[in-house]
Amino acid sequence: MRREDWPERLLAFIESRRRTAFAWGEHDCALFACDAVLAMTGIDPAAWFRGRYRDRRTAYAALGDFLGLGAKAAPRAALGAVCARLANSHGWPEVPSAFAQRGDVGLLDLRGRETLAICMGAVFVAAGPGGLVFIPHGHARRAWRV
Repeated sequence: MRREDWPERLLAFIESRRRTAFAWGEHDCALFACDAVLAMTGIDPAAWFRGRYRDRRTAYAALGDFLGLGAKAAPRAALGAVCARLANSHGWPEVPSAFAQRGDVGLLDLRGRETLAICMGAVFVAAGPGGLVFIPHGHARRAWRV
């Protein structure tokens, strides 16, 4: 499912976003991970989500809508449920987070918040306030092989 040159595409993508500041609906954890998947595969798992939110409140509302829970009923764990549903629809199996490999998507617990990230081997990479942040594997709770 990944393109033949996916490692080069992933590295180029990571480098292009290295200093991009976090911005809801433009460069946040979910769109960063989905944009990485798009670069590696040509598939945009966030097509349904793009343009539907501009802050944390509207992001969780969109997640609730996607899960059929309604905008006001989105649980904090909605990001993991959405990832699992999207991964299943694309045939991307869930793997133990300790076995995530380069290019896999991870759901991490970062200071009590769910964060989506891309595995780069020994670390996961996610969108952060001043650019990309590198997070140890131990923060991963779930992972999907893309």
